[in-house]
Amino acid sequence: MIVHLVRHGTHDQLGKKLTGRTSVSLNDEGRQQSQRLADYFATRRVDLIQTSPRERTIETAQPIAQMSELSCDVVPALDELDFGAWSGLEFVTLREDPQWISWNTQRSRNRPPGGETMSEGSQRVLDHIGALLPTYVGARIVLVTHAEIIRSVLLRLLGRSMDAWDTIDISPASISSIVLHEHQLKVAAVNERPGQ
Repeated sequence: MIVHLVRHGTHDQLGKKLTGRTSVSLNDEGRQQSQRLADYFATRRVDLIQTSPRERTIETAQPIAQMSELSCDVVPALDELDFGAWSGLEFVTLREDPQWISWNTQRSRNRPPGGETMSEGSQRVLDHIGALLPTYVGARIVLVTHAEIIRSVLLRLLGRSMDAWDTIDISPASISSIVLHEHQLKVAAVNERPGQ
């Protein structure tokens, strides 16, 4: 089994707001990135495509599904990390919040107010992947999700602390891949950017 964790494409709030689980659509650049992802996966076998319920991930997944002639399943387990009260706030505002500062220095011990920890987010996704294993042995799977979710899964599989979150870059429309090898999930690639 190969699982490609794909981050959604660019949108206008990127770098300005912590969009979290709010609704935001891809911009023109994000739609172009999604098409490049579709072109990339068109040359590879894909057996299953699933996406987070957020608009930006669905819009990223749809061209891949169309090119691969597959349906695209919306899966709540792939949703963005729950940032609770911080969702939708501008980063300029968050920088003044002591909880935000604490979160970014010790993510292994902190959670967003009313939200979930990175460990909880990674466990949610790894449980979902584990549930796919019996049915999709040897499959190539595309899961379209979010930067913090992908980052948390990779850190967990690499045996690193969530405090090391800023050592892994997850760009918009990037692909990070994990493989099942000898009954263990392993990181195979990080932050690949097809056509960029």
